[in-house]
Amino acid sequence: SGTRYLQAGGYQHGWHGNGEAATLGRYKHEATAYDDWGDLDFKALNPSLLAAVELWRRFKQEDGFEPDLDLMERPCFHPIYLYAGTPDVPGTRKGKPCVIEKKFGQPERWHALQVGGGYTPMLAQHYPKYHGADSLLVYMPDGAERPQVVPVTDKKLPALFLSITACVNGRSL
Repeated sequence: SGTRYLQAGGYQHGWHGNGEAATLGRYKHEATAYDDWGDLDFKALNPSLLAAVELWRRFKQEDGFEPDLDLMERPCFHPIYLYAGTPDVPGTRKGKPCVIEKKFGQPERWHALQVGGGYTPMLAQHYPKYHGADSLLVYMPDGAERPQVVPVTDKKLPALFLSITACVNGRSL
């Protein structure tokens, strides 16, 4: 996957601790996705997930974001550079195509490389609507009053990501 390439290339480091934060982050992803699909049962929702859903809803409302439900959390594969990944939420923001990575922890330097270098270009290979789409990180950590939206604008990221995949793939030669 794209994340594994970033790990193997030394750009992403494994989590620290016992994995609880990573598991809770996965649950927050799922809760916000179920909410997008209109299938979230708030009565059964663990209270620790409620704030994440409320922040996600706030982002969608304030930024005019509409998720592409057919492509949300759909694994993709880059047929030329042989990497795979699962973009969180493609869609439109204020009428313009974009690819969003939801993050429920603290910002990491590799996050921009993940979405701007790997996922957005990969998605564009399969769905021309996303060619030239904006790449965005939406941070919603515990205790946040509002989501932090970070546009990823560095045009060098796709080339850097492909260089990383080439180096990692070349190790098997």
